[in-house]
Amino acid sequence: MTRAIRNARPLGGHDPIDLLIDDGVIVGITPAGTAPAALDDIDLEGRFIMPGLWDEHVHLTQWAQHRRRIDLSSAESAAEAVAIVRSAIARGEARDSVVVGVGFRDGLWPDAPAAALLDTVASDRPIVLVSADVHCVWLNSAALVHFAVEPSAGADGDGVLREDAAFAITARLDSAPDAELDTWVAEAAAEAAARGVVGVVDLEMRWNRDDWLRRVASGFDALRVEFGVYPQHLDRAIALGMRSGQHLAGTVTVGPLKVITDGSLNTRTAYCCDPYPDAPAEAYGRLNVPPCDLHP
Repeated sequence: MTRAIRNARPLGGHDPIDLLIDDGVIVGITPAGTAPAALDDIDLEGRFIMPGLWDEHVHLTQWAQHRRRIDLSSAESAAEAVAIVRSAIARGEARDSVVVGVGFRDGLWPDAPAAALLDTVASDRPIVLVSADVHCVWLNSAALVHFAVEPSAGADGDGVLREDAAFAITARLDSAPDAELDTWVAEAAAEAAARGVVGVVDLEMRWNRDDWLRRVASGFDALRVEFGVYPQHLDRAIALGMRSGQHLAGTVTVGPLKVITDGSLNTRTAYCCDPYPDAPAEAYGRLNVPPCDLHP
């Protein structure tokens, strides 16, 4: 279908223009008032127009689920995060057997997360809180038992797991059926598109190829998607002949190889030259991959 967008003002430009679009591709840019008639005309009346936005680092399946979980982004302390969880449970917002909250940033909190704090909300129902950087999770005692967390995982009695131990827990929270997840992803993508996002680099920590093939087959086309591959899936990707930039299906292409070399600042695991002020056990952060395993 041919569409004309008229009287648009380019961001940073001066004179308004017309754009002619054919099947989603811009085929002409002319001074305002000069584009030929089209089946679909939209007059922007001088509003600004700009290239579509890309989010270069998103975990789309996680984000789709997080939109349905308890939002902890406003918490300015561990005590405040606990209060948010308690209120959400009281309002009936946490219907699953495992209560999940997301988005806390404890790096500058005056108090520390601890399993005992969450136990005051529920001692017999698992609670898992995921940090905004997704590099740590905070569990209550029931969740430590539910997920069979071993002392060697590094919880150190405070109920907080970091890096690989945290990733293992978040992976087990992705338990919704594929059809339900795909619906949530489509809704999240539509919301992003409504805000001007045209593409994402999806770095979900799972074998993402099959997910996107399934979604495209079901009609997904809200965004362009470049999906990443992690080292644990690299041999599988190579065996399938996958290469970064390769078109997979629909609006989906193969994205980058993602290697998590170190941690995150909020979790105090980003590898730094200077020690963190609160000097945790790993005062300088953590290298997840030895330098000798990295090649330019």
